[in-house]
Amino acid sequence: MIQLLHIVLVIILFWTGEAYSQSMATEQYRLIYDSNSFNDRDLYPLGTLQEVVHDQATWRPASGTANPGEIVAVEHPDDAIQFALRRHQSAEEPTHVDYLDFPPIAEATLTVTFDARVSTPDSRTLDVFVMRPGQSQPAAQAAILIWGHDPGYLSYFDGGYRRLVPLDTEWRHYEMVVHLRDNTFDLRIDGETVATGLGWRNRFPADTAFGRLRIGSIRGEAGDYADITNLRITSSPTPPAIELSTPLAQGGLVDPQEGFLFQIFDDDPLTLEDIQFLLNDKDVTADLQITKEDTHAELRYAPLAQNQAYTARIIARNEHGESSREVSFYTYTDQVGGYRGIWFTLGQLSGVYGDKYSAGSAFAWSHTLTPMAVYAPEVDKTFFVYGGVTDVDERYLLIMASYYDHANHQVPRPT
Repeated sequence: MIQLLHIVLVIILFWTGEAYSQSMATEQYRLIYDSNSFNDRDLYPLGTLQEVVHDQATWRPASGTANPGEIVAVEHPDDAIQFALRRHQSAEEPTHVDYLDFPPIAEATLTVTFDARVSTPDSRTLDVFVMRPGQSQPAAQAAILIWGHDPGYLSYFDGGYRRLVPLDTEWRHYEMVVHLRDNTFDLRIDGETVATGLGWRNRFPADTAFGRLRIGSIRGEAGDYADITNLRITSSPTPPAIELSTPLAQGGLVDPQEGFLFQIFDDDPLTLEDIQFLLNDKDVTADLQITKEDTHAELRYAPLAQNQAYTARIIARNEHGESSREVSFYTYTDQVGGYRGIWFTLGQLSGVYGDKYSAGSAFAWSHTLTPMAVYAPEVDKTFFVYGGVTDVDERYLLIMASYYDHANHQVPRPT
């Protein structure tokens, strides 16, 4: 009898343990995208990759002078893989990249898994980048894997090319575990851990959101190619992601009538109860305009007073916690109340004269200010530009313009 009870108890524990494990798996990760081996011919017809919405992601194929990837039938041992996205090398100047956009997430663990093979290990065939949402410039690049930049090796890039493992032409299963808050990623190949804590190309604040995968071919030999399939993106549950539309897109200056714009992304529909918006420490949440309310909310606070400095703090909450962003911006459309600059230094102290590499940012490193001043004899004035701030405590460098009046030896307030 005791033995029978023991067996029953073991079975119950096994069942409850299985249920608990499945529940934990459901809670710990959420599916963002699964290519399902590109088997769906309606979504992925053979031939040129099309712009398509699948799961929570959208494919944006290369356009203009760049060549998009192709959906092709492939051979694989045991027919485990039948279709793949193929990236051809063209030896042309344009960077041939396809983007997979997904809802921005921040402060999470983002996992990107896929199967890939290359036609040759001896030249560059494939790049896979995790990036900032909707952006394409190098400053938006985070975790990077590159096949064949160093002939015969898989590499990553953290400001320099770093070899990881030797390459071959066999199908391999890759898993990039990207720690968004820490600016690092881990890599597994065929189930084995290759490296942990790998660095990114750029470093970002911990609350930065990411929402784009770049799959590309660049600087390779014409005719070489790489195939990628079984692409899957998951993330750990996170607080809502906050993306600033302004002022970052406009360099710190905001049009008072356009107002302050931002977006919030979450798994569940958002309401004002989930959001708090403070402007110069005053709660103005009730005055927000929500132009779209779903798992993606676009919010605006307008109008703003002219010629003022603001600090905005955005707080968004869900069952997984709270996220926040704080940013300073300005609504100056006219003149500011004086001439103020910022002292720049690398912190390399070298004796009684201070830092060896430092200067006032108003006119230093003037390759970005050409010309800095122009004399106009018709009005006897010298017009000039410089880098300045709006108050002594501000640290956001703005482009200022003014002039010197030679007749009365005066300058107006800068714009």
